[in-house]
Amino acid sequence: MAKQLISVGSSPNDGTGDTLRAAGQKLNSMLTEVYDKLGDSTNIQIDIGTTITAGHVLRSSGTAFVPAPLSYTDIINRPTIPAAQVNADFNATSGVAQILNKPILAAVATSGAYNDLTGRPTLFSGAYNDLTGRPTFATVATSGLYEDLLNKPTIPAAQVNTDWNATTGISRILNKPTLSTVATSGAYNDLIGKPTLFDGNYNSLTNRPTIPTNLDSITDVVLTSPTTGQVLKYDGANWVNDTDLAGSGGGGSSLQNRGTLSVSTSSIANNAATNVGLVGYKSYALLKVETNYAAWVTIYTSTSARTADSGRPETTDPTPGSGVIAEVITTGAATQLITPAAIGFNNDATPSTNVYLKVVNKSGSTQSITVTLTLLQLEA
Repeated sequence: MAKQLISVGSSPNDGTGDTLRAAGQKLNSMLTEVYDKLGDSTNIQIDIGTTITAGHVLRSSGTAFVPAPLSYTDIINRPTIPAAQVNADFNATSGVAQILNKPILAAVATSGAYNDLTGRPTLFSGAYNDLTGRPTFATVATSGLYEDLLNKPTIPAAQVNTDWNATTGISRILNKPTLSTVATSGAYNDLIGKPTLFDGNYNSLTNRPTIPTNLDSITDVVLTSPTTGQVLKYDGANWVNDTDLAGSGGGGSSLQNRGTLSVSTSSIANNAATNVGLVGYKSYALLKVETNYAAWVTIYTSTSARTADSGRPETTDPTPGSGVIAEVITTGAATQLITPAAIGFNNDATPSTNVYLKVVNKSGSTQSITVTLTLLQLEA
């Protein structure tokens, strides 16, 4: 529609302008077109606001077009970079594989060698002569020769005596020093106050790191009575030992083998109930339930389902859709087949591998009840 101007006449109240009705019709017609073009015929869907930033475009927020930066992901028909051209070569210096502004690594970053460190300390060589502050010995201390004595008397050649140990007569040497053992032995071990040298034994080091001696020494590994054939599995918090249920068929088969998972309660009184759980699978086929004593065992999809079912008598069947997967009542140490197999699953808000159980002791005395489930994994 072309713009319609309201005629206001040549002068005030001269009667030549549009009537109020005609003016209102023009105004309504133009407002209708504005609301059709800039909204949904009822509401304006452009909200520019009072702050406009350079470079922003009008972008739909779902309810209106508002100023916002243009994102690369908003562009349609943008090119797809072939996987072969994705930056993956750290050493590339040109082309799409080149990584810009990468750090210049020190030599030790890739070699891991102590000698590639800069500013490393000068280590003691182990040589006595490299010690600082060591005593300075007179020549005679190591030579043992009279001639090396200082301030010795001048004796006529005919009377020179070489007996250092003489205690009388001309052979006696007066005021001779008392030599330490090292002066005549020359042995390092005869030095007094010599430093304690590193013996080369790792256990003699101070501040040495603690090296784990077994898997259970590692912080996030929790082993509980491991048995032959078990593997480590991550339960979301720790690596735990569990049955290896991975497919063992040739040719990369994705089929799973059935396996057993067990959990034990604390000692509970007869007819007392307790809640337990074990790490299993997000979904599974339940094949067998085994107990070591008489018990009533109920398996649930979630803790909320278990809580809601806590007051139900054992003579009352669970309500369909209540979150009860299966329940068995044994009269002793027994294995109950589930035929046909029951499909179980975890129904947490974020599905996990937790399997939730309620166990009631029916043995007639206080016992720790062990429940063993035979399961087939159905979901990764």
